Amino acid sequence: MKKHFSVKSIVGLSLLVAAAIVTSVTIHEFLHFAVARLLDVPANFLNLTAVGIPNVDVNKFPSHHLLFMNGVAPIFSMLVLGALGFLYCIRKAPQQQGRLYYFVAWITALNVPYLGLQMILSSTRVKFNGTGNDFAAVLGYFDISMNTRIALSVLGYIVFLCLLIPLKKFIFHSQDTITTVPERSIFKRISGASFLLIGFFSVCIGNWLLSDGNSLGMLLLIFGTLGSISIAFVFLIPWRHEKVLSVSAKWLLPGIIGSLLLLPIGIIDGNDYAIFWLVVAPIALGTVYFSSRVPTVVS
Repeated sequence: MKKHFSVKSIVGLSLLVAAAIVTSVTIHEFLHFAVARLLDVPANFLNLTAVGIPNVDVNKFPSHHLLFMNGVAPIFSMLVLGALGFLYCIRKAPQQQGRLYYFVAWITALNVPYLGLQMILSSTRVKFNGTGNDFAAVLGYFDISMNTRIALSVLGYIVFLCLLIPLKKFIFHSQDTITTVPERSIFKRISGASFLLIGFFSVCIGNWLLSDGNSLGMLLLIFGTLGSISIAFVFLIPWRHEKVLSVSAKWLLPGIIGSLLLLPIGIIDGNDYAIFWLVVAPIALGTVYFSSRVPTVVS
């Protein structure tokens, strides 16, 4: 069995993950800020992960200005940080996949499934001042019905899972031999599928609660959905396989640790870094799982 876990390596990669998260979020929020200021909307950083204006000032500005303030940043995140970043990563030759590649890969990994996450939260309360979900604000501007937004939220769960699949291309293995990963036991496969269903029902029930004005729906959409997906992958991943150990050491552990490094900042500043680990967990676990599903070149 090869040595996959080097403390020094994991610490270094974890710091890169933390830096990638901060970079991705800061670029996103700065775009909210820049677009707002270009349109003479005096938005400010409310904390490290939110840009907006006081809710009482919303009616002072043209609604289409607020639309652009809320809508440009997520489009940039998905198309530039996500799609273009993905093309950059998959075109890199193995010998070019160093620290810079890893940093860019994590920025990309955060933004490829971002569409699904935004869709899941699109049924949440519409806040045009910039403190709510971006998609919800855009849909609210176009007066999209709650039923349609709920349908998009449920669809978003499937979209989020599907967009985790291409992330397996970020995991590089040197070209020596081909290996396959054995299937999980029936119990673990059923358990994994069950938690994926729980996640789906969490979206459905969460939306039902939100439509009834119950704030617990928001908790189900975030914690119930992302938590269930993460637990499902824990059951489905064949942890003892050497291939999985290699991927875990270079991707999963640094991802979880890197996001947890930002937890104190999130708690102190009261921003989204306090729960960002919940977003990173299914992304990191999903990458490990899908990279283990097909024969892969390994050393």
